[in-house]
Amino acid sequence: MSTTASGVPSSNDIRDWVVSGLAEVRGVDRSEVEQELNSTGDIAMDSLEGIAIVAKIEGQVGRELPGTEDLAPDHYTSAESLTRLITEKLGGQLQTKQDSH
Repeated sequence: MSTTASGVPSSNDIRDWVVSGLAEVRGVDRSEVEQELNSTGDIAMDSLEGIAIVAKIEGQVGRELPGTEDLAPDHYTSAESLTRLITEKLGGQLQTKQDSH
């Protein structure tokens, strides 16, 4: 895991956690989720998947992230929106795909 200068996980790490969590929640191989993400640019998810992924990531970082009461429906509609929310909650800066090229 790479971290920013402030010790916060990078947005790429957080995105990896979201992808891994989504694969686990859906009971599919991570490569299947990555393939969908690479071909479509994002993956839609429902609120229950988002909540389960947040719980898994909380266990990884040892820190409470937004509870379900903090998650507006537009926060957990996709892998990218959930990555942005978690990055913001951890105090990191989300790198856009354009910034990373």
